Amino acid sequence: MKLITATILIAAMIAGCANGFDKFYQPNQAFEQTRATAVFIPPPATLKIYTHSYHTNADAKQLYQDGYMLIGFSFFTGVANRVSSSQAVAVGKKVGALIVMIKSEYSNTVSGVMPYTTVNPSQTATVSTTGTVSGYGSGGYASGNYTADSTVTVPGGTATNFIPYSVVRNAYFASYWIQRDVSKIRFGANYGPLSDELRHKLERNAGVVINMVVRATPAFVANILEGDIVTKINDEDVIDAGGLNAQVLAHGGQTVQFTILRDTRSLIIPIALGTGA
Repeated sequence: MKLITATILIAAMIAGCANGFDKFYQPNQAFEQTRATAVFIPPPATLKIYTHSYHTNADAKQLYQDGYMLIGFSFFTGVANRVSSSQAVAVGKKVGALIVMIKSEYSNTVSGVMPYTTVNPSQTATVSTTGTVSGYGSGGYASGNYTADSTVTVPGGTATNFIPYSVVRNAYFASYWIQRDVSKIRFGANYGPLSDELRHKLERNAGVVINMVVRATPAFVANILEGDIVTKINDEDVIDAGGLNAQVLAHGGQTVQFTILRDTRSLIIPIALGTGA
C-alpha cells in the first residue's frame, strides 16, 4: 500500500490537476476582430471532434476553404495518461466552437527516483526488576527479597525508500473552429501583400495576392483562384490589403470589375459582391 500511495503522489506531482487545454488556450485575434460583424452558424450541443493530420496548416486551410474560422488554439506538454479529448471538448463548448481538432505526439520521458520516508511504530517492553533489601527497623535488623515491573517505550525511528518513476509526456495541440454563414460573406477570399519575389517578377509594388478562396462565396462563384493578383476594382487601383478591404466594403451589394493578373495574363472578372461582412 505504501508503494501504491507513493506512485500516486509522484504522478500527481508531475501531472497536476488542471485542464491543460483550458490553461494554455490562446484566442485568435483575427476572429476577435470580426466577431461583431461576421455572421456565424450557431454550434450544436454536440461538438464534432477530429484528429489533426501531420500537416496542421493544410488542415486549417481546408477548414477555411469550407467557411470555418479559427476561434483559438491550445498547445502544451502533459502526462500522456492524464490528458483526454474530453478536456479539449470542454474548452470547445466554453468558447462556442463547432469543431475541435486534436493532435498529440510523443515529447519526452521524465524518469528519476523519489524518496519516500515512513515512520516505524514505537516499541513498548515490560521490564521486571528483582533484588534484596535489608536494614534496621522496630523489630531489629531484617532483610527480604522484592520484585518490581515497569514499562519502557523505544522510539521506532524512520525508514527511507527510494522509489523509481518513469512518466511519458506528450505534446498536445487543439484548435477550435466555428462556421461562418457563407451567404453573408461579402467577398470570400483571404489575401495579403505581394512577396518580394512577385514584386520583382511583376515590376510593381501595388496589388494583393489571393491566398485562399472560400467555397460558395462571390469570389468562388466568379472563379477567383489562389495565386491571382488583384490590381484594380473598377477603375480604382488596389494598393494593398487594407485598401482592398475598404474598396470591397464600399462596393458591397454591387457588381464590380476585378482586374487581376493570372500567370502572364491580365483578366477582368465581374464579381457580384454580397452585403455581409
